[in-house]
Amino acid sequence: MSATVPTQTKPVCGARRPGWDQGPAVGINRIPCVLADGHEGEHRNAFHQTWADAPTAPTYEEIANLVADRITTDMPALDFDRAVFVTLVATGLRDVDQDALAATERGTR
Repeated sequence: MSATVPTQTKPVCGARRPGWDQGPAVGINRIPCVLADGHEGEHRNAFHQTWADAPTAPTYEEIANLVADRITTDMPALDFDRAVFVTLVATGLRDVDQDALAATERGTR
């Protein structure tokens, strides 16, 4: 009789703790999450250690929508096309970021 190796029937998350790829490739931080792919909440490795995803920065569109929400709350009489406003603000923010990055790379900032 031969030994059978269990097979994984459902895909797993596989996320690793933030920073696991910095430094030597050793240590418990590189052990991936064993929960089902697409799970909610904290990650958990095979040692039952848990961690949350590192927060991500909001997108330009999310920031623009927050600004639009504030305008409609503070100035309800102001009539504007929200979609156009969000596009213009997001584009402006993106341009400012790109200009700042270019200035930093040139050493002029």
